[in-house]
Amino acid sequence: MPSFQNCPVCGVPVKWANLPSHMERVHPRARVDGPKEGVRPSPVRPRPAALGRPNRKLLYAILAVGLLVASLAVYGLAFIRPPGDGGEPPVQVGAIEVYLQPTCGCCHQYLDYLESHGTAVTIHEMADLSGIKDHHGIPGDMQSCHTSVWGSYFVEGHVPMAAFDKLMQDRPAIDGISLPGMPGGSPGMGGMKGAPFVIYAIDGGQATVFMEV
Repeated sequence: MPSFQNCPVCGVPVKWANLPSHMERVHPRARVDGPKEGVRPSPVRPRPAALGRPNRKLLYAILAVGLLVASLAVYGLAFIRPPGDGGEPPVQVGAIEVYLQPTCGCCHQYLDYLESHGTAVTIHEMADLSGIKDHHGIPGDMQSCHTSVWGSYFVEGHVPMAAFDKLMQDRPAIDGISLPGMPGGSPGMGGMKGAPFVIYAIDGGQATVFMEV
């Protein structure tokens, strides 16, 4: 394989034997000695390839995807809520007393719901709850399967935390609040939520709409 030598003038690789003719044709005014016997020409070192510039469009695309993923992560974390709370943020209720029958399964599920929000629950199991409901003046059509007592208020039924939050914020002059019956999808109940939960304020045996969740 023939050896090459960089031209001393232009730096172009040229066969060692052809270097004189290259100088005469390309650089007639320059002078260079031809090949000498017993002298091995220096090998031609390949020039390093020029580094290409980074693809700006690709960098911008990667940056945009990263920002989108971060935004979605923050957006998703903002809407993480404990299960069964009707889509409302967690509320710190503190301590509450719950009166229920020992065989009521959904009542115990509601206890789990309260405790999942950091509530300290005191349980009173009773075979007959009519006395506690009459004591607090809860009308028959406003009653549910269990009765809770929180501070000076009673809370009847599977009431979501959003109602506790409103009760804490407003501190209305009422006896208590109620979610009558056992609506599907409410905290502690199975099934799907078919309509907004209507929570009633009760004072002196009279019920008015407190809020909808």
